[in-house]
Amino acid sequence: MIRLYKKLNMKRGIALLLVFVVLATVGIVLPTSAAEQGSCGSKLTWTFDHGTLTIVGEGAMTDFNEYRTAPWYHLRGQITKVILPDGLTRVGRLAFYGCTSLRAISLPDTVRSVGDSAFYECESLEWVKLSATLSKIERQAFYGCKSLASISFPISLESIGDKAFYLCRSLSCITIPRYASKLGDQIFAYCTSLLRVSIESNIKTLPQWMFYGCENLSEIALPASLVEVDHYALKRCDSLTGIYHPGDSNTINALRGDLAESNPEYAASGYIGSGTMTDSSISSSIEYDKDGNVVRYNRSNEFDRIDGTFAHFLESEVLPMVENITLEDGRKLSIS
Repeated sequence: MIRLYKKLNMKRGIALLLVFVVLATVGIVLPTSAAEQGSCGSKLTWTFDHGTLTIVGEGAMTDFNEYRTAPWYHLRGQITKVILPDGLTRVGRLAFYGCTSLRAISLPDTVRSVGDSAFYECESLEWVKLSATLSKIERQAFYGCKSLASISFPISLESIGDKAFYLCRSLSCITIPRYASKLGDQIFAYCTSLLRVSIESNIKTLPQWMFYGCENLSEIALPASLVEVDHYALKRCDSLTGIYHPGDSNTINALRGDLAESNPEYAASGYIGSGTMTDSSISSSIEYDKDGNVVRYNRSNEFDRIDGTFAHFLESEVLPMVENITLEDGRKLSIS
């Protein structure tokens, strides 16, 4: 009886082995786990494959929260590339929160808003192309994106929320466009590499703590509409040497008074006076092709008033980096 039982077990084992061999031979694969895909909006779906998150469809992405995180949240450390569709109108709240391996993102021109904390602490994010029709960047949208070196805001931009670029420690120059009249607090606080700022929007008050701790900021151009510098807006900007304002002497004197109260270090040694800087920035002088690739850096589009440190930065850091870029089709960047 025992010998018969052993023979039966052996036959069962051989039979099971033969079943697996047959399945493998005809190409049938047994299911191992659920597919990495799903929905992320009423008309949007997503798939993840080999580091690439692809979203297809149209309309607004779901606004996620602490209790209902993005469906790819468990993959956040593996996502190296995100492909977004034409027709997407909104990047949802917390959409790419903590995607620490994501290095670049291109928002299609149908995107009108970027949600609260959408790219929060995407610490490897170096390059962002914003939508040409973008009107709203919500609070903390790019908080802690410490590798982000430049950002070019579209003329359509109307509002930037609190701490939207807080702790973006690699940002070097920014230009806030003319229609961006709704600016939150602490937007660029602790952007420690920030060198130069031009504000073109018709704001009346520089929001509180806006550039707090931007220790390398040397020059800032303010709009003629501005009449007040709010609490600590330029506090701990230890390298600040020039503030330019195209207004009348009464306004400039009033700004001096605000600075003397909130930033006595600057008021004691810095310059504030009438005048403007050229309406340009590093980020706005970069041109892209239809796929979002950098194709040209316009070297002639420089600032008309530039200090030696910033000029050295351009010549030694920015231009060599751009000149060494080769696109996928083999083209080199054209620098003029």
